[in-house]
Amino acid sequence: GLILKDWRLMARQAKFMLLFIVVFIGIFSFTNPENNFITGVYTMVMVMLTINCFAYDELNNFDRLAASAPLPRSKIVLSRYLSALLTGVAGAGLILALQCGILLFKKMGTEVLLQNTILIVTCFGVSLLLMAITFPLFYRFGVNKSRLIMIIIFLIPTMLIMLASGLFMDGKLTLPTLSPWFWNTLPILLAAILVLALLLSYSISVKIYQNKEF
Repeated sequence: GLILKDWRLMARQAKFMLLFIVVFIGIFSFTNPENNFITGVYTMVMVMLTINCFAYDELNNFDRLAASAPLPRSKIVLSRYLSALLTGVAGAGLILALQCGILLFKKMGTEVLLQNTILIVTCFGVSLLLMAITFPLFYRFGVNKSRLIMIIIFLIPTMLIMLASGLFMDGKLTLPTLSPWFWNTLPILLAAILVLALLLSYSISVKIYQNKEF
């Protein structure tokens, strides 16, 4: 029931978002062959739609209603995480299906499809990592108060990445030579880190939510 409630809240913007995704992926797929970045951004947006659920709950004082109901607070938190996860999976699947249809229509090879699939999965993983970072902040400070903290959190790694990219382009830094075994095990390692991050985020959010007074 809580997941359905979140989906109903997201449905207020989901219809426009789905139309936006279908139209713009179609346009950029036929006008710009290198539309990987755009596809990845849309994959992340599907998960981040859940942020609106926090804002709607704050606006309507849903937390007070939930606190007075015979619902374990851990399940209330779990439903929000599952809503974001399921929405992200559905969004990534939709975008991948659209890309497959477009690539088949354009008669492009499977290598391009594989590249797009890897990008979609990667961006989906990044969006889940963002979710793991931001959800405890939302439960602790609320959406409005967390915006400045989010900007600071995401600005620092962005600046570091830009600085590192500039150093690599200038030739001041070079990537070390890594073995094929490392690259083969890297996806498994990243997936394990992501799962641990989500579990840690969930446990922190539950602890924060259980200690809140409404």
